[in-house]
Amino acid sequence: MSDLPESWVRAPLGDLIASIVGGGTPSKAIQENFRGTIPFMTVKDMHSRFIEDTRDHINEKALSESASTVVPADTLIVSSRMSLGKIARPKVPVAINQDLKALFLHEGIDKTYVEYAWRANESTIKARGTGTTVKGIRLEDIRGLEVAVAPSREQTRIADQLDTLLARIQACNDRLDAIPALLKRFRQAVLSAATSSELIDEELSAIPVVALRAVLAEPMRNGKSVRDGNGLPVLRLTSLKQSAIDLGATKTGDWTEVANVQRFLIQNGDYLVSRGNGSKELVGRGGLVAGCEGDIAFPDTMIRIRPDKSRLLTDYLGLVWAAPIVRRQIESAAKTTAGIWKVSQPDLESVEFPLPSIETQAEIVQRVHMLSELADRIEARYVKALTHAQRLAPLTLAKAFRGELVPQDSDDEPASILLARIGAQQNALASFSPARPPRRGSPPRAPKETAAMTKSRQDNDVMNRPYLAGHLRHVGTPSNAEALFKLSELPVADFYKQLAWEVARGHVKDDQTTLEPGNAAG
Repeated sequence: MSDLPESWVRAPLGDLIASIVGGGTPSKAIQENFRGTIPFMTVKDMHSRFIEDTRDHINEKALSESASTVVPADTLIVSSRMSLGKIARPKVPVAINQDLKALFLHEGIDKTYVEYAWRANESTIKARGTGTTVKGIRLEDIRGLEVAVAPSREQTRIADQLDTLLARIQACNDRLDAIPALLKRFRQAVLSAATSSELIDEELSAIPVVALRAVLAEPMRNGKSVRDGNGLPVLRLTSLKQSAIDLGATKTGDWTEVANVQRFLIQNGDYLVSRGNGSKELVGRGGLVAGCEGDIAFPDTMIRIRPDKSRLLTDYLGLVWAAPIVRRQIESAAKTTAGIWKVSQPDLESVEFPLPSIETQAEIVQRVHMLSELADRIEARYVKALTHAQRLAPLTLAKAFRGELVPQDSDDEPASILLARIGAQQNALASFSPARPPRRGSPPRAPKETAAMTKSRQDNDVMNRPYLAGHLRHVGTPSNAEALFKLSELPVADFYKQLAWEVARGHVKDDQTTLEPGNAAG
């Protein structure tokens, strides 16, 4: 028994598609090819649902001499190689390359409905990709992708509802995406307040400013790196994390040739700072040693700061060290060599910061911790909300294509009848076959006026002329792209290039489902 509403059917996507058009890339060896005004779309342009413009542009000569094809604005374009599952709709006519495919639908099939059906099947499309280094999907796999087909009018209702709901979901995600930056600014503001009078009642002018060298229990010291061995554990540079020291990130070293190893041991309350980093924003970052129970050494990639705890609380040092007032001084003193930013002991000893009384330091630390815990709670709620929000879009799409998003209307024509009519139209078109060329060896016959002939876009009656518009006027009624293609006698690439040219110049009017003559003179 089908799990779909009675008026729905499951069918291959190919039953909804009138044609699939691919493209190509003009020779990149000829730089002039890419000096033009025609938007040239590739996978790298598929960064949003609607494409305003493309990174690359080509000229008319490059278009005519390559396999690239111009497709009309608002055509469904999917990636068939790399970034499988992506689909986009350009807002202007674009030429496409060989990694993209343009989907043209039968009359009665809602374009937005098919777009969302493609998005709903993203995981299936990716799974069908083949290839070792770059995954691609074959045309037969695109046509064979099974989708749930609703009645034509319900397709439109579903598409409209999805437009509304997914826009709201995206707005929700956009707002959530802004939270990490807001939390970062909040934490920086708290640290700035910690080094001013904003967290305490004491006037800033009454707080003395000292250099770090004035409040040390002993001089700073660089660590020591030794070769691997079975002796004393030594920290790795990676142990420095988020203003703390991961005491588990160690390796064992051979200290047998090092005199007075005690000089290189750490103890609780020490503050370790990185001497160098590839990023100026990270050099001189520090972490507090806590929970150290055994002998652990520190490497020469770190500098040890051992404060005088009677004047400087280590927790307060950790706050001011991460505050902008200290970071600016460190980054200003940092120097780069071979791409590595470094700070020296004299640089760090000269760092200045406000130093209130021990009691005030403790009060500031307590208030900062309270605000930091608030930020942590907000961040935890953000992570939980983000997890739920990221599931909303796929769940909504799944619900839509189970027939549960909008109510069914008994007056709607069932999808089975719609597909049967499309199939009958396809069979009728297929029954029209052009006259066969004469067999080899037989004298050629003069073709009759009604016989179909293979034409080229280079022919005088086609190139730069409203050739397709003339066919539409002759037919007398709006036509779909498939029927017009059959009448045009043009190769598929030439047909879509010609169609795009005539649409752009107003010879043909494209209302996204049917084509009819435009108002341009010709």
